[in-house]
Amino acid sequence: MNVIDQSNFPVSDARTYGPSAVSRNAWTFVTFAVAYGALLAGGGKLLNDPDTLWHIAAGRWIFAQHRIPETDPFSHSLFGMPWVAHEWLSECLSAALYDSFGWTGMVMGAAFAGAATFAIFADVILKYLPPKLALPVTALSFLLAASHMTARPHLFAMPLLALWAAKLAAARAERRAPAYWLVPTMTLWANMHGGFIVGLGLCCALAAEAVLAAPHGSRVTAIRSWGIFTAGTLAASLVTPYGFTGWLFPFHLLSLGFSLGFVNEWHAPDFSRFEPIELWIAGFVIAIAVYRPKLSAIRVLLISAIVYLALAHVRNAELLALIVPPLLAEPLAKAMLRPPVSIAARTGFTVVALSMAAVAIMGTAAGFIGYRHDDSAIMPAQALSIARAEGLNGPVFNYYDFGGYLIFSGVPVFVDGRVDLYGDDFMRQYSRAV
Repeated sequence: MNVIDQSNFPVSDARTYGPSAVSRNAWTFVTFAVAYGALLAGGGKLLNDPDTLWHIAAGRWIFAQHRIPETDPFSHSLFGMPWVAHEWLSECLSAALYDSFGWTGMVMGAAFAGAATFAIFADVILKYLPPKLALPVTALSFLLAASHMTARPHLFAMPLLALWAAKLAAARAERRAPAYWLVPTMTLWANMHGGFIVGLGLCCALAAEAVLAAPHGSRVTAIRSWGIFTAGTLAASLVTPYGFTGWLFPFHLLSLGFSLGFVNEWHAPDFSRFEPIELWIAGFVIAIAVYRPKLSAIRVLLISAIVYLALAHVRNAELLALIVPPLLAEPLAKAMLRPPVSIAARTGFTVVALSMAAVAIMGTAAGFIGYRHDDSAIMPAQALSIARAEGLNGPVFNYYDFGGYLIFSGVPVFVDGRVDLYGDDFMRQYSRAV
């Protein structure tokens, strides 16, 4: 592929180099079908996290009490201490899915959220890149995020992350402010998961980029349009039970040191074995080196910060997977020429589409057979049954990973996955006691 003269290539024209709208929609459906089928096929892995259990219990508590908890209702060690249930809306969704459809409902709901995430992702990448490039990028990002896909609030909120990144990147590519209908989604996101703070940061960064990149005569218009959108977004993020406390919560969590060592997803990637992030970064470096897309200083800093976060904590791999490609898609489209999709490719698409639809149907059928959740590594069901049969009462001193199951089972715990509640001093005492 040849590098083209970017000075004669308007940003908005990059859209003409993607597939047609019909083809794009079809490939987006294929992406959804493949992701949904794959996640259902490995449905048990979506339940492989003890926190899923206490999130369901929290949702049940909210439904039973008709209010959102302000203090801890689940432990005996810190009962009544202040607790920020910042994921309350996702917890209500989890409880509704489980109580209505059991573990099958949890798996299918989580799989749907994951599939919707990558359908949104594929749609924006296909807007600028042909399927032969967009689909491998989508597959690589799916592989990168897959390890963190469990039936927890962050997965139910993940489609909002994908939508936010896609729409803001598209707005910058088309030299306009994002549509105002996107603002209320920030309220939804802020009540589902603390990751909304990343959305606020992304908005502010791209707003600054838009203002600095605007021609001198259009700068006031850029300030006004992006300023209104950003102000609306910041206000929308405060429409939660916690207001400004919701903004501070992610920083409080990141300020913890010792406690985060108990949570695998807060560890750095283990490069002593293969990690999908290695493949992703290799592809990223090659694309940058070969095509040399033109990026603003703000976008370089933004991408660098996201790469740093992904290398610092495993859980941030989804940020790398879902935010960076939309930020690069349009600049890459400007830096390369692409041949049209051939008739053979269109024929191949039909075959692939039918095959992948069949995979999704089979996966859905498997889901209706029913999923069981009896992982003894996080669910000590037999031990709890024996303890109750023996009439054992009183406070329990439990293994960290068993906390979710005990809360789910109605047993007040000594410790569980809410390290933000317990804090470093408590977790150090617990570690010494163990």
